[in-house]
Amino acid sequence: MWKQLLFASCVAAQAFNVSVWDNTDGLNVMRVWYGDGIAHAGAVVPSGVSIAFNVSCLQGPPAPLELNPDSSAASESLLGITAPLYLAVNSSGGAEDAIFFVSDLGEVPEGSTALWGAYEGVLFPMDATSSSLPGIAYLGSTEAEGTWVVRWNVAGTPTDVSERLATIMSRDPPGGWERRSLQEVEDGVEKGAEVAGGGGEAAELKGRRDGDGGN
Repeated sequence: MWKQLLFASCVAAQAFNVSVWDNTDGLNVMRVWYGDGIAHAGAVVPSGVSIAFNVSCLQGPPAPLELNPDSSAASESLLGITAPLYLAVNSSGGAEDAIFFVSDLGEVPEGSTALWGAYEGVLFPMDATSSSLPGIAYLGSTEAEGTWVVRWNVAGTPTDVSERLATIMSRDPPGGWERRSLQEVEDGVEKGAEVAGGGGEAAELKGRRDGDGGN
C-alpha cells in the first residue's frame, strides 16, 4: 500500500468534506459525519445516536484532520463539545475499531493516531515518521439501514463478514451531494435534521442532552 507520504500530493488548504467510497458496489459515496463521537456515513441517524452533525475539514494532511461542525448550533455551551475536532484511528495490532473524534490531541489514546496523509484524494492514517499505517477502511452496519460506522481494520480482513470495504476520501463526488432528509427519530431529537447531504450548505444539528426532558 502506501509507503511514504508524498507531500506534493497533500490536500489544498481549503475546507472539504471527508467522505467514504463504498467499494462493494462502486457507486455509493457518502459524507462522513459525527455521531456520538464516532465517524458515521449515510443518510439516516440511528435512533440510538444522541448527537449528530456534519463536519468540514479546515486543515488537512499532512497533519491531524482539523474538523469543525457545519452547524452553528453545535456549540460547547449546548452540547459540551469543544471545536475543533480531530479524526483518530486505533492503529494497534489487531484493532478493527470505529474511527473516532477527539477534541484534544492529548486525548488520543496510546496505540492510536490522529495523523493523516493523502494521496490523490485518498486519506490514510500515518505515524509520526509520515509513513502510512497498515489497514483498510470498512463500513460496519448500524440499526439504520443504509447508515454505517466507519471502521479501520489493521489486519485488513474484518471478522464481521457483513462489513463492506471502503476508501476514505477528501473529495466530494461529482455534482455535489444530493440532499436527503433524515427519518424522524425518537422524541427529544430535532426532526428533519439533515446530516448526509448539503454540499457547501450547513447541515442542521441533531442533538439530545441528558435530562432535558425532550425540550
